Amino acid sequence: MASVDLFLEGLGECKLDGVCGDLVFENGQLKGHLRVKRGSLAERYYYEFKDEDGICHTVPFGTSTDPRVIRFKQFKYNEVLRSVLKKNRRLLKRFIRAVEKSHYRYDPEAIDALLKPINVDHTGLVNKCPGVISPGDWLKMPYEANGVELDKNRTHRTCDGTRVRSKGEVIIYNTLKMLGVPFRYEQTIRLVDENGMTVKRVPDFVILKPDGTEVILEYLGKIDDDEYLMDNLKKIQLYRRNGYDLGKNLFIIGDSYGGWIDSEQIVKTIELIMA
Repeated sequence: MASVDLFLEGLGECKLDGVCGDLVFENGQLKGHLRVKRGSLAERYYYEFKDEDGICHTVPFGTSTDPRVIRFKQFKYNEVLRSVLKKNRRLLKRFIRAVEKSHYRYDPEAIDALLKPINVDHTGLVNKCPGVISPGDWLKMPYEANGVELDKNRTHRTCDGTRVRSKGEVIIYNTLKMLGVPFRYEQTIRLVDENGMTVKRVPDFVILKPDGTEVILEYLGKIDDDEYLMDNLKKIQLYRRNGYDLGKNLFIIGDSYGGWIDSEQIVKTIELIMA
């Protein structure tokens, strides 16, 4: 018990509030999460949090060795460890009381039941608490959608009633839903072009992988249209300039010439993304 108390005393209670070294706290709790994007050379971390008005902010933090990334993970680790230690202290107190009572009525099964929930190994918490957002939380987060309103008379409906631009997108959308893949349709993202200017682009789908990586999935439905292909080629070049690599965090699904759609290939591509 004394060692648990000493450990908790060493951790201390976080009393930070407001902005502290690029991290935002509220009543001692670290706000937000880390989002990781994997490029061809290294992982890049982004700190995302909501302000008092509920507006989501994204701050680029750099690679895993960036001191801000390390501080974020350390604070998150300390929060979880502090909670586990407090729970252990409560359980240990119950255990001690049970042992004291056993002088009068020995009950080994009751004592063993009290010992089982006590977590004596905290090393696994480092991997369990990396600060990477869960799929459920990611889906609940507000995001900037495409501001162009779709014409009800010139769009298609998906399985949940969402309007999309083509039959191919309907199939991809419904397949993602069927496979339980977390995704966003036409999320606006910001990229940097060859002139160093920030530009907006709207991928068809942004998918969240199990490791927290966001992946772009584009659908090319008019591959026999040269102008359409050139526009998409420019978009792909822009993606690659911003760390999106084909087969890693950028995937493309296209129709066959003549407009044929291969649903089996769509499923295989999605499974490859989520592997």
